[in-house]
Amino acid sequence: GLRVPAATRQLVVVTAATWQTTAGRLRRFEREGDGWRAVGAPIPARLGAHGLGRGRGVAVPALSGPEKREGDHRSPAGLFALGAAFGRALPFPPAELRWPWRAASSSDHFVDDPASPQYNRWVTLTPGQVPSWTRAEALAAYELGLIVEHNSPDPVPGAGSAIFLHPWASPETTPAGCTAVERGELVTLLRWLDPT
Repeated sequence: GLRVPAATRQLVVVTAATWQTTAGRLRRFEREGDGWRAVGAPIPARLGAHGLGRGRGVAVPALSGPEKREGDHRSPAGLFALGAAFGRALPFPPAELRWPWRAASSSDHFVDDPASPQYNRWVTLTPGQVPSWTRAEALAAYELGLIVEHNSPDPVPGAGSAIFLHPWASPETTPAGCTAVERGELVTLLRWLDPT
């Protein structure tokens, strides 16, 4: 029941059996005429430790279920745009990446303090700058990631922040509220994504 914008040519789809499920499947699709063609085989994905919550994105499923909230350890459910890929270093030559990329340093943070005016935003601190938050994700901690545009561009305080697709720590480990896959599969996905 989620309507995909007509200009969308690629989809990354993660499915799970229930709102409480912490394991899912990620699939890639390309638009072909009026339909969609699967690209590659489905891959395992890990969801938040408490499963899924209805997120804020391009569209939200018309199903009854928990709402995504800050700190609830749920991955957001819905239809979301994808933001920039990021990390400490690109794992392949830059010429092979079409998707937007941002290198993350120790100055880069994704704010998850609902009281901050910079909530759910990437902020680069300048030397001597005092943070406007009490909590933020240190982006240099991520070797590799892809921003999921949940609760964006106009974030509602407390509706969830800093949602990424990133490599898992292990096939059994659940992320706090992101979606995680095997590192090599994320690299494959990043090589495939095309902003056109």
